[in-house]
Amino acid sequence: MSQFDGDDIEPMDEQTYNRIGSQLGELGLLDWKSMYGGGYGRITALGVDVVEGDAPSPISITLNSNNTTSSNTPISGSHDVQLKEIKDIIQHLLGLKTRFHKSTSSGYFLNTEDQAAFGSIVVEVKTLLDETLAENSDFVRQLITTVNNGSGGFMGGPSLACVSEVEQLLRGAVRTIERRQQAKPLEFAPAATKPPYVDPARIAGLQSLQGQAWDYTKLIQLCGELNIASKHDCHYAVAMLVRAITDHVPPLFKMASFKQVVANYGGSKSFKDTMAHLDSGLRKIADSFLHEQIRQREIMPNAIQVNFSQYLDLLLAEVIRTNGIPGTPTGSV
Repeated sequence: MSQFDGDDIEPMDEQTYNRIGSQLGELGLLDWKSMYGGGYGRITALGVDVVEGDAPSPISITLNSNNTTSSNTPISGSHDVQLKEIKDIIQHLLGLKTRFHKSTSSGYFLNTEDQAAFGSIVVEVKTLLDETLAENSDFVRQLITTVNNGSGGFMGGPSLACVSEVEQLLRGAVRTIERRQQAKPLEFAPAATKPPYVDPARIAGLQSLQGQAWDYTKLIQLCGELNIASKHDCHYAVAMLVRAITDHVPPLFKMASFKQVVANYGGSKSFKDTMAHLDSGLRKIADSFLHEQIRQREIMPNAIQVNFSQYLDLLLAEVIRTNGIPGTPTGSV
C-alpha cells in the first residue's frame, strides 16, 4: 500500500494543514474533522484508490517517488479557464446592475430578456464553482440561498440587491480559488513497489508438481494468500501463513514436523542453518501473534518483523527440486 512520506513535505502551519485537509475532505478523499488550530482525519476508500492509481483523481496530486522538485500545480487543480470565466461573469453582473429600471411604486426591476440572462448566469456559475471548489461547497450553497431569497421581486425577476450579493459572492470565490492556486501541491510519495512475498516462479514450480504423489493445492493456495496479505500489509496474517506453510510441508521431506526437517534433513549446511533460523524466529513471532492476550498498550508489527521471504523461498525451492520429475522444468531454483 502506498504510504505518505512526511519527509518529502516542507513543514506547514496549522492553518494550511487544516485547509488542505478540508479541501480533500470536500472531495471525499479524506474523512476530515476540522477543529480549532488544525484538524484530524483518515483517508477514505476513494482516497486509497486515488493514491494507488485505481481511481481517477478529482484534483491534481503529484506522486513523487524520486524526490524531484514538485510542480506548481495547485492542490485543488489548475482552474485558470474557469477562473477567467467567473471573472468575466462578474463584469457581466456589473453591466447588468446598470440595466435595472426604476418603478415609482415597486422599486427596481429587469426586463424579461435580462431576467433570463441572469438565470442563465446562475446556472453557469454553479457549474463553474462545482468544478473549482467541489460540488455543494459553501459558495454554491450561499449562491442558491441568495438567488432564492432575492428573486420574486417586481415582475418576478431578481432584485438589485440579489445581483449585487451574487457579484460579491463571486468575488469571494475568486479570492478563494486564487489562494488555493498559490498553495503548494500536496504530495503523496508512494513506497517503492515491493516484490511479492512468494516469487510467482515458485508458485509456478509448485503447480508443475501437481498430479504426482502429493496434492499441492493447499500449499499453492497458502502461497497465494500470503502474497495478498503481504501486498496489503496484513502483517499478522503474513506471520501466521508462513507458519502454516512450514507446518504443512514436512511430509514432502519424509518428516513429521518442521523441527525434524531442521534437525534431520540431509540437505546442505547452509540450508539447515537457514531452516533453523526460519523455525526459531518465525515460530516465536507467530506464537506471540496467536497467543498473546490484550494489553494496555500495543505496538503493531511491521513488514520487517515478518519478513522471512528469503528463507521461505529457499524452502520452496527445495520442495520443488526434490519432488519434481527429472527433466521437467520447475522454474529457477
